[in-house]
Parts: sequence; structure tokens; C-alpha cells
Amino acid sequence: MKTDDSIRYLASAYGTDMTKERVGVYLHALADLDPNLVAQAAHEIVKSNRWFPTVADLRGKVAEIEVSSAPALPLAPNPRALLDGVEHEYRDGTWQEITDG
Repeated sequence: MKTDDSIRYLASAYGTDMTKERVGVYLHALADLDPNLVAQAAHEIVKSNRWFPTVADLRGKVAEIEVSSAPALPLAPNPRALLDGVEHEYRDGTWQEITDG
């Protein structure tokens, strides 16, 4: 879905008439965002917001979606091993001790 489709979807959902100028402001202000994330944000906003979203509302919801879908960072290796000077590297989904050879 393109961003302008998302804006039309929002306008329909909230019964809001959008001038060309207002649509242009939204499109310009959201141009740097992934249109699929804007569409997802629009659908989530319609489910929870009583009022037509501002650009900041849409950008905030996109940011929430990005954070919630980001992969989790790997846990650090055993803290005791770090204090003992044992070196580790992250490979194959786990922290592994670096051994010589």
C-alpha cells in the first residue's frame, strides 16, 4: 500500500475531508518512512484513536512498530568470564569462548 492510500484510508475511517494541500503535507512529512509501516500504523491507529492522527501520531506509531519488530539483542556472556578476562564472540546464535587454534 502506498502512503497516499493510507491517508485516504484514514480520511475515510474518520470521515475527514482532506484538501490536496493537507494530503501533500502528510505525504511530504511521511516520505522518509516505509509505506508498508505507514499502512500498518494507519490500521492500528484506526483501532485505537478517536481523532484523525497528526503526522506526529503516525510517525510515533511507525516508530513503535519498528521497535516492537526489531530482533532482540543477544544476551551478554557470563559476566564472571568477562571479569576473568575470557574473550567471547557471538556466533551461531550464542556467545562462545574464543579459544586459540
